[in-house]
Amino acid sequence: MDMTGMNMCGDYMYSGHTSIITSSALFILEYSPRRWWVYHYIVQIAAIIGVFCILVAHEHYTIDIIIAYYIVSNHFWMYHTMAAIPDVTSPTGSSTRVPLTRAWWWRIFRFMEVNVPSPLPIAHENPLLRVHRYLKTFTAKTQPLSPI
Repeated sequence: MDMTGMNMCGDYMYSGHTSIITSSALFILEYSPRRWWVYHYIVQIAAIIGVFCILVAHEHYTIDIIIAYYIVSNHFWMYHTMAAIPDVTSPTGSSTRVPLTRAWWWRIFRFMEVNVPSPLPIAHENPLLRVHRYLKTFTAKTQPLSPI
């Protein structure tokens, strides 16, 4: 039932809300530095609370949420596993030993990943430090003149 009181189908079979929460958490956990462990715990707790709120609000059936988590996590790890195979990322590598070479998206995947150095460096910069450096250089240039 929706807000207006109409009975809706309610048969979603895939929770987009859960998939966004799960994929965001997986990307943050995979690509943020390991030393940000507090941030990792906060993201995991927020993702669990978000999925729990979807369940409590009766937005989706439980099976919708389970299937969404299963599909998103499997696609995420399948992609990252295949991108880490040296035969895929090297231009001269033989792709005959790589699983899933007969999938329809294999050539697109290989085209996108063939010249990418593996593993990619994880480099993050705090945007607040960048603003602080900018303000520091700006204030150094505009210091008042001293009286003579």
